[in-house]
Amino acid sequence: MWVFLLFSSAISSCVKTNYFTECLDDLTQDIIVSGSDCGEDYPKIFKSQDCTFTCNPGTYLDISNNELTCSECPSGSFSIGGGLIYGGDGHLWDKSLSKFIRECSIRSEDKDYFNINCTSWEIFNNILISGQSTTNNTYTSGLSLSFKIVKPGEFTLTYRKDTTRVNGKKVGFLSVFINLRQVYFDNNIEESTWKTMTQNLEPGNYEVFIEYLTLRSASNPNPHAYISEIKVTGTEFASKYCLPCLRGGNKPGSSLCNLCDFNEYWDGNFCQDCPEDKYSIKGAVGENSCKDREICSEHDYKHVYSECVNDMRNTSFQWKQPVLCDYKNYELPKGEQGLPCESCKDGFIKEKIGNITKCIPCNDGMYVNKDNKCVKCPAGTYGWRSYNISDWTELPTNFSTSCLTLSGNPCLTSSGWIPNTYFISADSNHDPHSEFFLSLKISIEGNSGTLKFIYEFINYLSGIIDIYIDGSLLDSLNNQGLQAYSLNLTTGDHIIEWVYWSNITSSEELRIYSIKIQGSYEGGSKRCLICPDGTYSKEGSSICSQCSEGYTSNKESTDCVLCKENYYSPNKGSKCYKCPPGTDSNNNKTNCKAIDYAYLNDEAYYLANISGVGGKEGVYTYGICNMLSSKLYCHQTFYGPLPGENKDFYISVLNPALLSLPSTSYYFDPKTAFAYVVMDKKSLSYFKEQTSDICHNDKAIVSLGTIISGVNYLYNGALKIDYSQGDICDKHKNKYNSTLILKCDKASGIGWPSFNKSNYCSYEFLWKSKYGCPICTYDQMATIKSSCENGKRMFKKIEGPGCIIPIEDDIEWYESCSESIYKTWPMILAILITGILIIASIISSIIYRKYHIGYSLLANQSGGSEIN
Repeated sequence: MWVFLLFSSAISSCVKTNYFTECLDDLTQDIIVSGSDCGEDYPKIFKSQDCTFTCNPGTYLDISNNELTCSECPSGSFSIGGGLIYGGDGHLWDKSLSKFIRECSIRSEDKDYFNINCTSWEIFNNILISGQSTTNNTYTSGLSLSFKIVKPGEFTLTYRKDTTRVNGKKVGFLSVFINLRQVYFDNNIEESTWKTMTQNLEPGNYEVFIEYLTLRSASNPNPHAYISEIKVTGTEFASKYCLPCLRGGNKPGSSLCNLCDFNEYWDGNFCQDCPEDKYSIKGAVGENSCKDREICSEHDYKHVYSECVNDMRNTSFQWKQPVLCDYKNYELPKGEQGLPCESCKDGFIKEKIGNITKCIPCNDGMYVNKDNKCVKCPAGTYGWRSYNISDWTELPTNFSTSCLTLSGNPCLTSSGWIPNTYFISADSNHDPHSEFFLSLKISIEGNSGTLKFIYEFINYLSGIIDIYIDGSLLDSLNNQGLQAYSLNLTTGDHIIEWVYWSNITSSEELRIYSIKIQGSYEGGSKRCLICPDGTYSKEGSSICSQCSEGYTSNKESTDCVLCKENYYSPNKGSKCYKCPPGTDSNNNKTNCKAIDYAYLNDEAYYLANISGVGGKEGVYTYGICNMLSSKLYCHQTFYGPLPGENKDFYISVLNPALLSLPSTSYYFDPKTAFAYVVMDKKSLSYFKEQTSDICHNDKAIVSLGTIISGVNYLYNGALKIDYSQGDICDKHKNKYNSTLILKCDKASGIGWPSFNKSNYCSYEFLWKSKYGCPICTYDQMATIKSSCENGKRMFKKIEGPGCIIPIEDDIEWYESCSESIYKTWPMILAILITGILIIASIISSIIYRKYHIGYSLLANQSGGSEIN
C-alpha cells in the first residue's frame, strides 16, 4: 500500500514523484513513478530500503544513484526533519483538525457533563479558538493528539489565552498533559500575549491533551484560548517531502519559512531587491509590492559615538534600520569631533591600550575602592556586580526583539524595538494589538539580584507594557511620565521580557532609557556584600557558597559550622532553625524528632510510648507498636494504613522516615517525611485521566510534610502537631501539609489515630488517647493511705481525673503511726461492751440486794409470829 506522497522534481520535462510504502521490520519499499517524459526506465522500484535512514531539518528523503540520500528542500519550501506541523507554516487547520479529538465539558455541582451546553475548538483565520458555554458554569475546551516518536524530538505549542479575576480568583487556565501527566500550566493574567511552550520527547508513544478551563464573567463574557501552531518533531526519521512556504519564501535547505526582508519581495523562487527608489515592508510578494520612498526626517536616523582615542571621541549620524525613506535625496547631519569620553560607570576602571581607552570591570571577587583601584573582597563577603545599559546605538548583547500580529504572525511593518542611541523604542503605528517583544537573557550568580529600568510613554493613548520573568507575567504598566520600575531576581538563569502593545493605531511611542542589572555575571563591583546566613566565602570571592544541610555559616560567614543543639538546617544554604517544643534535632541536624517529654503551656506530656523514637533514627524503637495487638497496624515509624476518602494514610508522631511500600512508587522525588498518603494518581492535580486510561488503581506515595512546623497546646487541652513542606499539591505550587490532634481521653486508653477531615491540600488526623493527657503534677494526684500497722502507715499517689502518671512503678511511701490500741474500733467496741456488762452487773447486783433485803425482812417478820 502506498502511504506517503513525497516530492516531485523536474529534470527537463521529466517529473518524478516518490512514494513510500509502510515500514516492515525496519525496511521500506520505495517506488519512483515517472511522468510521460522520463523514458522507459521508469517507474523504478527500490526494495528493502532502511526505514531508520535519518535526514536533518531542511532536507527530505530521496533516492540518488540507487541509494537513499537527503536532498535539500528547494527555495520556497522547508522541512523539520521528520515531524508534524499543524497551523502556522504547516498544514492549514481546516485540513488538520480531523487529526485531533475535540471535547468540551461543563462542571455543575461537582460533576462534569461532556459535550452538553458547550462547544469545543473551532477554526477562525487559520487559528484554533476554544469553544464557549451557554451556561455560567466553569467549562473546559479539550484538544488531544496521539503520535509516536521514533527519534528524540519536541512538542511545541504556540498559543495565547484570556485570564482574568472573578470574585478575586484567577479564571482562565491553560494546561498541557503528556501521557496523563501535566507538563505545563499557565494561569498568568495578561492581555493575550502569544507564547510558546516546548517539551522534549524521547522515543515512544504519546498522547497530548491541551485543556483550557475558564468561566464567563461580566468583565469577560466570552473568554477564549487561541492556538496558532502545534509542531511535533521526531515522528519520522526523515521528512518524506517538503512543505511549501505559505508566506514569502526562503533559501534552499531551510527548516522554516523566512519572510523576505524589508526592501525585498518574493518572486516565487527567491527574495529580490526592490528598485532603489522604492521600498517594501517585510513579507512582500511580487514586485508590485514595492512602493515609492517618502521624504526622510530626523526620526529616520540616529547619532553614534566612536571609540575613545587619546581620551577623546567623535560623533556621527547613521540611518535607522530598516531604511524606508528616500535616503538618496537626503543628507545626514555632520557629526562633532573631539568630544570628551564618557566617565566609567560604577565598578569599572579605565584601561588604556595604545591610544585606545576603555572602561573595564575588575576581576571576579574584586571591587573598585575609593582610589579607583581593584581590591579583593574580604572573606565572608562577595563582589556584587552591576552594570547599566544606557547606550542604545545598537541592540546590546543578550538582547533580542521581534513583533507579532494579533494572529501570531510576524509584523510586516516592524521587526520590533528600535535602538535610538539614548533609548530603545516601540511605537503603536502598526496593526492594533501588535505586540513588540524585547527579551534579555541574564544569569544571576550571587545570592540574589535586581533589575531596574527607566521608561516613558510618548503621546500616550492606550498602550501597555507587560513585564515577564521566565514566561510569568509580573506586572502591567501604563503610568505616564518618566517612570522607574524595579524587580528582584533569584540565583540562576532568567529571561526578562518587555512586551508593548496597543489596541489602536496611533503616534504613541514607548521608550526605555536605561536598564540597570545587579548581581549578574557581567558588569563591575563597586562594593562587597556580606554573605547571607547559610553561605560563606573566602577572600576574593564573587559568590557565596552554600553550607550543606545541617550546617550554617559562622558569624563571620567565612566557614560552615554544625547547627547547635536543638537547631536544624533542612536545606542547603539555609540558616539553622530552632526545633519546636517537644522535639530536638536529629544527629546530623537536618530535621527534628520527638523527645520523651514535651513541655507546653506549663504542662508536660509523655510522648515516648507513641513516638517510638530511640537510639536509631528512622526506626520505631519502643512503644505501643511493639505490643502484639498493635504490630499489624504499624509500618516502620508510622501508624497506618489509616483509611479515609478512598486513600490510605501513614502518620508518625514526630518520628520521620522514608516510607517503603511494595509495588507502590513515589509520585515525586522520595523524601524523608512525618506523614504520607497513598492515593490514585488520577486524584493528583498533576495527573490527567483520559478516556483511554485503564490504570484506575495506579497508586502513588505522596508526602504530607517533611518538617515539623509546630507543636502547640490547644484551648481544649489537646496537643496539636503540624507537619508542612510536603509534595506539590496543585498547579499553583502549593504543598501538602498535615495535622495530628492528640486529644486527652483516658476512657479510650491507648486509642488509635484516625483520619478526621481534609481541606484542599491539608489533612487532619485525630487521636483520642490517654497519651494526649498531660503528666499529673504532685497537686493533681490523689492520695490514698493504709491503716497503721506495726507503727507504720502506707501512703500512695494515683492519677487525677485529667492527667496521667507515665511511670509503671507506684509512687508510695510509709510513715510512722503512734495511735494507742485502745483507740482502735475493735478495742473501743470491746470496751463499750465490757462497760455495758459492768454497768449491767452493778445494776443486777443492786436489784438483787434490794430484793434480798426485802425477802429477809419478810422472813424475819414471819418467824417472830411463830415464836410468839
